[in-house]
Amino acid sequence: MLKGFETFGLPNSELSVTLTFETEGLSVQALKNVEMQLMQRLADINDTEAQNWINIAAGEDNERIAELRKPFVDNKNDLSKIALYAGSDFIDVRSFALSIAYHSYRGTVLSLDQSSAVLDKGNVAVFPNNRMSWNALLFDVNAQQAETLARGDAKPTREMLKEMDLVSKWFQGIGATAVKPAPELYIRHAGNITGVNDPLTGAEMLKGGVPANEAFGTFGYHFDIRGGIEGLGTRASAKGLGNVLFFKLPAPLFNIGMQHVLLRDIPNLAVISPASGFEGYASSAGRIVEFNCAVGQGIGIATAIAILNNTNLNQISNKEVRDILANTGKLSKIYGQPRSQQDQIAQLDNFENTLAA
Repeated sequence: MLKGFETFGLPNSELSVTLTFETEGLSVQALKNVEMQLMQRLADINDTEAQNWINIAAGEDNERIAELRKPFVDNKNDLSKIALYAGSDFIDVRSFALSIAYHSYRGTVLSLDQSSAVLDKGNVAVFPNNRMSWNALLFDVNAQQAETLARGDAKPTREMLKEMDLVSKWFQGIGATAVKPAPELYIRHAGNITGVNDPLTGAEMLKGGVPANEAFGTFGYHFDIRGGIEGLGTRASAKGLGNVLFFKLPAPLFNIGMQHVLLRDIPNLAVISPASGFEGYASSAGRIVEFNCAVGQGIGIATAIAILNNTNLNQISNKEVRDILANTGKLSKIYGQPRSQQDQIAQLDNFENTLAA
């Protein structure tokens, strides 16, 4: 087992964890109105109070102040360009307006490094009767803390619950009638297994994943390292790579196999989770539940094949699973493809290999 992001040479670094929470009594339209009012004030450089909110959230750092202010000032004539987007059952928060307002209320910096807790741009699920579930409250953890939390039934710490109390009060201040935290943390990542049949890297995802004639599904997601990986930029610079973090790479669209979850030396064990045999950036996309469900389906079929043929699970190929799905009319559309130029793939491949060395 590799701790943290040891595949990047950063065994003490880990992705943030989230305590999701549900708000009641705050409608989508009311939230839109609150955000628009905040954005209008943040876009007004003569609004001393609102500009001070930015100063607090930026920790009085001039460069960060300019960075946080810029989207509002640049779009002051049409703030709808950066306003939250609401679909039928979800909201995508696209600006830091709500985050700035919360952190100024809290008196903390909008930075995991400095504050250990951040109200980030939210991914919000919308339910009937003015209920919303928020994936937005991030907590900074190191590798050991993430593992301890995972082994402790993912229960939030006392400090996390204290922050949640303040979040609750703030949301009630903008119209929520109740705010309820989830009983468990969302732990994005807590290390990776090693010694698998075929590790999966970010570069391989960008190349399109396993060959189409072996694949039993296709998946796409951004290289999402929400909250960042502490020390990644510094290590990249030390390795002569510069502070290249690949945030602008397109989301990989890749074909799914299962060899990254099968261990070479433990014949009948599969580890299907964010802790599978991912290397480099791969876990940032491979950690997503929908992807692991698809891999899990493949492992279920592979298990049946192994039992029927009296062989080991780790000897079953991707193609054997694909053939079962194809022969039973259950094979999903396979459409993985390289999502970037070859030089970008080569750059990411070099980045991952160099950092791991």
